[in-house]
Amino acid sequence: MFVLAITLLLGFFLRIIGLNWDQGTHLHPDERFLTMVAEKIQFPLSLAQYFNSSSSTFNPYNNGFTFYVYGNLPLLITRFTAQLFHMTTYDSIFLVGRAISALFDTGTIALVYFLSMQIFASKRAAKFAALAYCLSVLPIQQAHFFTVDSILVFFSTSTLLFFIKHFKEKRLLPLIWSGIFFGLTLASKTSLLITTPLFYISLLFVHQKKLLNILKFSLLFSFCWLVAFRIFNPYAFNGPVSLSPTFISNIQDAHKMITGDINYPPNVQWTGTLPIIHPLIQLALWGYGPVATLLAMLGVIFLARRKKITQSGALIFISLFSILIFTYQGVQLAKYMRYFYPIYPFLALLTGYAISKIASLRLRSHSADSASSLQAGSGQAGQAKKILIVVWLALLIWPICFISIYQQKHSRVQASEWIYENIPKGSTVTSEEWDDSLPLNLFGRTNQDYTTLSLSMFQEDSRAKWEIISKQLEQSDFIILSSNRVFDSITHRSSIYPITKRYYTMLFDGSLGFEPVKISTSFPRLGPFIIDDRFAEESFTVYDHPQVYIFKKRVTNNGDDIMNLLFQYEKTPKSRI
Repeated sequence: MFVLAITLLLGFFLRIIGLNWDQGTHLHPDERFLTMVAEKIQFPLSLAQYFNSSSSTFNPYNNGFTFYVYGNLPLLITRFTAQLFHMTTYDSIFLVGRAISALFDTGTIALVYFLSMQIFASKRAAKFAALAYCLSVLPIQQAHFFTVDSILVFFSTSTLLFFIKHFKEKRLLPLIWSGIFFGLTLASKTSLLITTPLFYISLLFVHQKKLLNILKFSLLFSFCWLVAFRIFNPYAFNGPVSLSPTFISNIQDAHKMITGDINYPPNVQWTGTLPIIHPLIQLALWGYGPVATLLAMLGVIFLARRKKITQSGALIFISLFSILIFTYQGVQLAKYMRYFYPIYPFLALLTGYAISKIASLRLRSHSADSASSLQAGSGQAGQAKKILIVVWLALLIWPICFISIYQQKHSRVQASEWIYENIPKGSTVTSEEWDDSLPLNLFGRTNQDYTTLSLSMFQEDSRAKWEIISKQLEQSDFIILSSNRVFDSITHRSSIYPITKRYYTMLFDGSLGFEPVKISTSFPRLGPFIIDDRFAEESFTVYDHPQVYIFKKRVTNNGDDIMNLLFQYEKTPKSRI
């Protein structure tokens, strides 16, 4: 347990360091929304009012938020804690939310340890699995945000742990806890409702041919998660059992955004991406990391060679749980990396098992009983030890590099400071719709010092669109791109945005009449070693370490001149829109 305690301390440190990573400027849009909700809601005067959706002061729908698709449980935890510490204002409650995310994800490290013990019955594999999750970058990043995801993963992993205990022991109590935790999972976010059938199918196999037991345990599991969901997500209901039409409508609209049935501009980044393959690449390169992913794959190979693999029902269950989530999310249009966060504990199990097998090679080598075997075994043990050292060093590099972004000023803060020092008051600057406008409000100065023109870049290309933007560029002294959110998405969709792609090409090569005067970055780094992750999915970089570009007007072009420059390609008929 000493090793687990050290792992938990390390995990908490990685997740809490740089808690105020954006210097109080609220640069995560989902977090910004939750902060507004958490600040405004108030605890009801009575338990009866808490459950009364139409009058509860804790209901987001009663506080001016007509679209709320997250669970109420994270709000309950955050608001309660914030009131204990007298930190309920807009500029303080988000820090409470971030600290809670860090604590819950640290708790998930412990859950991974106990989950591994249930499946592999090996302390070595469990310690390595906990450490692998501890060092996973996506969980570290998400734990720095006041969002629902770290809480969701904690409860979903708790659900798996207790369900697997029931799977192995056939006892009632673990199933009750599993049901409760599943209800808490859904009360954090309903996205994992898709896994519900898997639990009931698994109960069929756990209690083979015992129909009475199957029915009893299925009803018990249902009762526990439904009650927990009803208690901790009360505003999904109108009345005791009927679901709220507003809640259902919100969930349906959110799903349509993910599938593309509702036009949602940030989804442009996934147009044309390959289902399954695209999120797998993002997970392997950035979220989990190349070394950890290779080890997880090695873990699959080691497990496939186990003689009793088909008898390991618990392992099959958690594998199917993870595959179901990955497949379902991987075929949607929107493939945010955080949607795959609930499978990271499973990946850590595989990684821990692979490293334990490498470690056991060294131990087996030491147990050789002949002189020649001892000599050969000693050599193998030495090699295995070196491999382990290299493996852990390789696993450490990515998270150590990544947390460096929380130890320096946010790139948008850097850029804002530069703007206030170098761009005269009254200048006209641009921003892009669906992205944060710069400069940020700092040092008592605000962006009201400047005239800001918002460019509608996500509108489908047309002459009308570019006539408006060209006039705006004519008036602008500086063009500011506060992240790659727009230009990286659009420039890869030339069939939809041929003129917009040309605009960015000409902006960066200077032919539009603007020159770069400031680039602010905060790449993950270790000393002089820098990881350029601009090619990662936009949401992985845009919140906590975007790259900011500021361009100054060098040549004064009027709107017609800019239109002529942008539409030069029309001289070639095959290139027309």
